[in-house]
Amino acid sequence: MSSITELEKEILSLPYESRKRLAMAAWSSLERDQQGKVLSDAQGLATALERDKDIESGKAQPISYSQFRRLTDGRRTHED
Repeated sequence: MSSITELEKEILSLPYESRKRLAMAAWSSLERDQQGKVLSDAQGLATALERDKDIESGKAQPISYSQFRRLTDGRRTHED
């Protein structure tokens, strides 16, 4: 078994909050490429986290990817 596979298995055995913390740290480490160019949208990520809270609290209901595609006619809603 490779070390990455072992690490993945160990991470997945952690409690939810620990996995969430590691995921956020890993995601944050990918915000810039090797040349320093920003790869992610910090405001977009903050909005996504707020939407997650709305769903978890019951304030909003999630939709499936196929529903999203139908609602947006399959077009992109944000230009890079």
